[in-house]
Amino acid sequence: MKVTDIVDTLEALKKENGVEVTRKAVALLYAIMYQESGGVLESYQNPSFSLKRHGYGKGPARGLWHFEIVSVRDLLQHRYEITMKYSRKYVGGTMTETEKGSGIWLPDDSLITAESIWATLQWEPIFACLLARLKLTRIPEHIPEATIENTEAMWVYYVNHWKPGKPNKETWAGIWLKALKNTQYL
Repeated sequence: MKVTDIVDTLEALKKENGVEVTRKAVALLYAIMYQESGGVLESYQNPSFSLKRHGYGKGPARGLWHFEIVSVRDLLQHRYEITMKYSRKYVGGTMTETEKGSGIWLPDDSLITAESIWATLQWEPIFACLLARLKLTRIPEHIPEATIENTEAMWVYYVNHWKPGKPNKETWAGIWLKALKNTQYL
């Protein structure tokens, strides 16, 4: 997933739901994705890439942002309508035959659970990006400005609010610099 994919995803979220799109939000999402998935994002689209060989599916986290089920449950509790709106598109539904024999996808809320959302995050990076931004909207503290001087402030924000299972401060400065370079024109 590229920065442009993140921006496009967030622009749709803004248009449909008024969620703010800022350089600092995009840079933070980009940095979290890199910190959590360790560069898997470039290989995600490669058909020969093995998710299981690279550690996916072994722990409690799913997707490029490494969501744990507790985060999904939190979104369902505090951002229910918007979480369900996107879950209907990516998670639960059935194909129904039309009169002409073609199928129509119909959302089925009974198929949408915290577990089904969580499982889908591993295979739907756009959906994972949407939920990652929604997760950040749950934090009352503002995201620090996207500057090199705020490398430590962003690290603290990430650790305190994303609550990673295995935070690695040694890699953060390089990842944050990459995020800043990739979002400099936003």
